[in-house]
Amino acid sequence: MSSPAAADIWLWAVILCTKFLKVPVVVSEYLYILLRIYLIVAIGLLIPKAITAIVDSLDALSIRYSSPDNILRFYDRLRHLIPFLKRCLEFVIYICVATLAIQQVQFIAYIAVFGPRIVKIIGIIFISRVLFEVIYLLIEEVLFKDGNFGDIQTSRRLTLVPLIRSFLQYLVYFGVIVSILYTLDINPAPILAGAGILGVAIGFGAQTLINDIVCGFFILFENYYLVGDYIQAGKAEDKLVEGFVETIELRTTRVRHPNGQLQIIRNGDIGSITNYSKQYIFAVVEISVPYECNLAHVYKVIEEVGEQLKENDLAVLEPTLVDGVESIGESNLLLRTLTKVKPGKHLQIQRVLRKIFTDAFMREGITIPLRVENSES
Repeated sequence: MSSPAAADIWLWAVILCTKFLKVPVVVSEYLYILLRIYLIVAIGLLIPKAITAIVDSLDALSIRYSSPDNILRFYDRLRHLIPFLKRCLEFVIYICVATLAIQQVQFIAYIAVFGPRIVKIIGIIFISRVLFEVIYLLIEEVLFKDGNFGDIQTSRRLTLVPLIRSFLQYLVYFGVIVSILYTLDINPAPILAGAGILGVAIGFGAQTLINDIVCGFFILFENYYLVGDYIQAGKAEDKLVEGFVETIELRTTRVRHPNGQLQIIRNGDIGSITNYSKQYIFAVVEISVPYECNLAHVYKVIEEVGEQLKENDLAVLEPTLVDGVESIGESNLLLRTLTKVKPGKHLQIQRVLRKIFTDAFMREGITIPLRVENSES
């Protein structure tokens, strides 16, 4: 026999014994209360297990019958809400159990009125989370439904999605707070009015925050850069931030350096911006050659390499050209080469060119006194 059933039988036995032994009625009443509370708690502990089994079964069926042709195709992207759903249901059950148990005890029964309110609050939080995820999913579906985008269109959409998500998140949070206040029978109007006055007072002291947000709007509206662009930004007196733009938010911009570091810069501190991802850019490679070499031959090798690279790499817009002699060293000449490439591809092409130049020069018997150096533009 299971322990809950055994405890139930023992409680019933004790109650019957009190009747035969003519124990005061108040004792029997308290024992009845204890029995009801025990039954409520025992059943309440079983329900979460049953609900978990039901949710897991529905989850498996949804995955099984999902396909690109029906609405269940979105389920996989919303599946991360399942653990949150289970936790919310467990909290609701435990609160209901606690409310029913408290109602059995007369001198604390008045506390039970808070049970339904807490359940409503949990429901509001869960619905708001689901609503946020569904709306965000629909926004992504609308923006990326047709995959035939150019690079600029894709960058604009990738820039807008995090901003919309951030704005939507704050909007949902505001709605949740107002709904919870109404659930607790608190009029939110005076609180919101006071918060508005407080916000104005704080605004005068939070000029940096306001400056960041205003600069963020200007960056977006004037199209200084988009997600995926390779930029260099910052003020002259500070360390410059350089890399690929990962996220543009209202207050900050996140830039991933080619070495992997994630750099976060406030929009108000962006300063001067150099965007390497507009229309085209030159991949600049400087290479040293000895004085005794035949420059005409070297130029010819470089131009042949540039022609081959243009034929084999779609990122190259024009063949490599020799810009001329950049400097004269003690034992070598420094040549500067330019290769017109697609935006943001200069680093990749520079690496490719260094290898091709080295192989071509070794094949032609041209000595390279020093390593190929890099100069970005």
